[in-house]
Amino acid sequence: MADEAVEVVRIRPQDGAQERLRAIREQLVAEYERHWPGQFRTRLLELEDGTWLDLWAWSSRELAERALAEEEKTPTFGEWRTLVEPLGFDWAVAPAWGTHPASTGEVAS
Repeated sequence: MADEAVEVVRIRPQDGAQERLRAIREQLVAEYERHWPGQFRTRLLELEDGTWLDLWAWSSRELAERALAEEEKTPTFGEWRTLVEPLGFDWAVAPAWGTHPASTGEVAS
C-alpha cells in the first residue's frame, strides 16, 4: 500500500457546538464515504485544551483535494464549518498503516 496523504486540521468548536458536531460527525463521514468509498480513514481527537484535531488519511493528496473542492457532495460539511473556528491546516505524509514494525506490534531488530 502506498503512503497516505493526511489532512491535519486543528479546530475550536464554537461555544456550545460540541454536541452538535459529535451528532453530525457520522453523517459527514458517510457523505464522504458515499462518494469516495474506501479512499480515506478519519479520526477526530478532542484535546485537553478544548481544541480538536480532525485527521483524514487519504489514498492520495489529489483525491483529497478533489473531495475538498466538490463541497456540493458533502452538504453536512457546510454546517460543520459554521460550528468551528479553524486554527490550522497542514498536510502530512504517512507510511501506510501496518507496514512499519511499530504499527504491527513487531519488534524491529
